[in-house]
Amino acid sequence: MRTPKGLLIVFLVFAWVPGGVARAQHEHVMQNEKDVKWIDAPPFIPPGAKLALLQGNPAEKGLFSVRLKFPPTTKSPRIGTRR
Repeated sequence: MRTPKGLLIVFLVFAWVPGGVARAQHEHVMQNEKDVKWIDAPPFIPPGAKLALLQGNPAEKGLFSVRLKFPPTTKSPRIGTRR
């Protein structure tokens, strides 16, 4: 089966444009680690973990970004299929 080139071009343009619009709404921000304020993570995260709020407000509706830092002894649960 052969796809007409015009249809393929139209598909690629529409697939690419929304991504460009989404990227244009948020700019990349660089932060130094010393500028980030680390706090104790909420209780549902393993003990000893730290959390930094990078942007937004988790209590409000909308996007927000956080960064988590775990102690070296933290073991993460296995994700995937069972063996």
